[in-house]
Amino acid sequence: MTNTMTMTLIALVVTLAIFFVVLIVITRPLYSAHADNINEARLKKDVLNREYQQTLNRIRELEQEHLEGKLGDSDYQDRRAFLNNEAVNLLKQLESDPAGKL
Repeated sequence: MTNTMTMTLIALVVTLAIFFVVLIVITRPLYSAHADNINEARLKKDVLNREYQQTLNRIRELEQEHLEGKLGDSDYQDRRAFLNNEAVNLLKQLESDPAGKL
């Protein structure tokens, strides 16, 4: 009787172990897909941040060239307007995700 109960208990433990391993293997793609989405969103946000900072640097360089007299008023105004629009668009993209996915 004890031998039978021991064998049954061992079989039950092995069955549960196999069940949990199979469950983990089956559900793993769900977790990795979520992690991939998070990584992709972070990468996109990093790229947008980098582009935004580069645009701000270009604006500073443009102002410096204008102050040094290397760039006329008309060219300065046109280029400044273009870069300002670019910076605003990038900032809107960065702030457009209220759920924090980016």
